[in-house]
Amino acid sequence: MTARLVFLNGDKAGFTFNLGDAPVTIGRGAGQTITFPPDELIVSNQHATIVKEGGHYVLKDQGSRNGTLVNSEGVTRRALHGGDLIQFGPGGPSARFVSDTPDGVAPTDELPIPRQTLVTGRVTSAMPAIVAASPDVPAPSAQTESRRTFLKAASFVIGTLAGLLAGIPALVAFAAPLFRPKRTAAWVKLGDAADFDTGVPNKKDIAQTVRDAWVETRSLVSVWVYTDDRKTFSIYDARCTHLGCSYNFVKDTGIFQCPCHGGRFDPKTGAVLGGPPPRPLDKLPSKVETGTLFVQIG
Repeated sequence: MTARLVFLNGDKAGFTFNLGDAPVTIGRGAGQTITFPPDELIVSNQHATIVKEGGHYVLKDQGSRNGTLVNSEGVTRRALHGGDLIQFGPGGPSARFVSDTPDGVAPTDELPIPRQTLVTGRVTSAMPAIVAASPDVPAPSAQTESRRTFLKAASFVIGTLAGLLAGIPALVAFAAPLFRPKRTAAWVKLGDAADFDTGVPNKKDIAQTVRDAWVETRSLVSVWVYTDDRKTFSIYDARCTHLGCSYNFVKDTGIFQCPCHGGRFDPKTGAVLGGPPPRPLDKLPSKVETGTLFVQIG
């Protein structure tokens, strides 16, 4: 019986070695029958030998550093059978033992395997890719090609429709602000003008309802009212012009003061008296009709 090694990966991938009758040595060292390059470090200098004993090929490990495996099992000596997978170290170069070389053929140099006769199988963690002769595959029929074309077109149409449907909600959410009616300022009643104290600020809290599409929310808006004669009024937004904090009226000093950052304002004019605020208090439009004070809230 004669045989050959078909190398599946590593530097020798795609080549075959006829074993013949002479012993075959395998390793990285000089003078080996099958020599791997120096950078194939998982292979030892004198890794393994294949000899012919009693008409059968026997694989012997030569004390290699990473061992020799046959069908994923570590061996030191193993009679080879057709189809055995030999690995020179775990994860190292591998070869398939094929016992179909004609009788009388001596060991030869590397012979490239015709690419059309090889197919590469699935690689697993336990075993590298397996090379085998591929059977003749008939060309696909016209019916098969038509079915493939239809499936490709159907997949494209379905994918496009799915993308459009998924994008509609996002498009609506993006465009909705463009068509949303602008909020208009409303005049809100604060009370009878005669009821406000003169010379000191009066704080008023206003419950405001805001409708956004089908969502309705209620919020509390505060303002400060100042008047000297109950005829002319100054009404200020109760938020500091620095960072929007609420400020208070300090009776001892007679001024508005923000407790957060120390902003101070004149209750009569809203002017900044000290601290970090960049501008006076925001003054809101107001009017008196039939003795009632109104403020405009935007």
